[in-house]
Amino acid sequence: MRLWPISRCVTARTIGAACLFVTLAGCADGSGSTRPTSTSVPTSRGTSTTPGPATCTLNAPTVQRDVPYGPAKLDIFPTKRCDAPVLMFVHGGGYCCGDKSEIRDSVITWANRQGYTFIAVNYRLRVVYPAFDEDIASAINWVRTNAATFGADGARIALMGHSTGGSMVAELATTPSLYANESDISALSCVLLLDPSVLDLAARVAVDPNRGGAQMIRAAYGTSEAGWRAASALNNADDTNNVAKLLIATRGNHIAENRRFADLLRSNGTAVQEIDASAINHGQVLNDIGRTGDRIMTAPVQSFLNDCLGAVQKTRP
Repeated sequence: MRLWPISRCVTARTIGAACLFVTLAGCADGSGSTRPTSTSVPTSRGTSTTPGPATCTLNAPTVQRDVPYGPAKLDIFPTKRCDAPVLMFVHGGGYCCGDKSEIRDSVITWANRQGYTFIAVNYRLRVVYPAFDEDIASAINWVRTNAATFGADGARIALMGHSTGGSMVAELATTPSLYANESDISALSCVLLLDPSVLDLAARVAVDPNRGGAQMIRAAYGTSEAGWRAASALNNADDTNNVAKLLIATRGNHIAENRRFADLLRSNGTAVQEIDASAINHGQVLNDIGRTGDRIMTAPVQSFLNDCLGAVQKTRP
């Protein structure tokens, strides 16, 4: 096991009162964004000078915002390539809150400089499982189908999620039935779980059934213990049809649960890399990626993506 050296503002949220708390107070990670919300914004990154596949129709790297993919929308941040691998991002927010616009510009810039097209995805909020996971599965299919139109390679997709977004990505990595076509799980080259909120729903409720985390689970996954067990990524990790490669950054109170999940995946053939993020907080697990001076997240994430997506020629802003 490769354990990178290196602590979760996993705030309990319910569909009602906790949603209000998140809206007013936010998750204490300083991850707000001031980017504009126009639907198509030219970028100064320039025109691709690298020859791409014949099917690529990209004329110039152009940021596209609020692109509908079916039930929700996504933002596309292309790079100076015509065959760029894709890094898709799923935000957190307790299944009731959050937005794709909250991803920091520094993370997007870092991804583009590494040669990746970055895509931030929204999904329906305040719905019940499996609706939110099925939305992301639809987004993956949309990206595969349309990748060439924005200079990306739909055959090379990494899916990254933070907090409850990380929990959703874990479910998508271990549950083929969430996809319209179960074989679509193979469309993911790899997944990255950044301090996922919960991988074992029933166990989390059992610890303290009256706390906010349990209320969040009931609101998003229903009230059936059998349903919690069926939806939990940890309970599906013994399936040999899981994603081939997975990275998990773990910290806080969930280290034992996360490592149990990782060990189950390994025993069934998934290559798993772990980052010990105990020395940083929940927000930093995401926001420190690409930050100058970061010694915990950036290097192992880049190494993992290089292995998963293949080495890519870096670009300059």
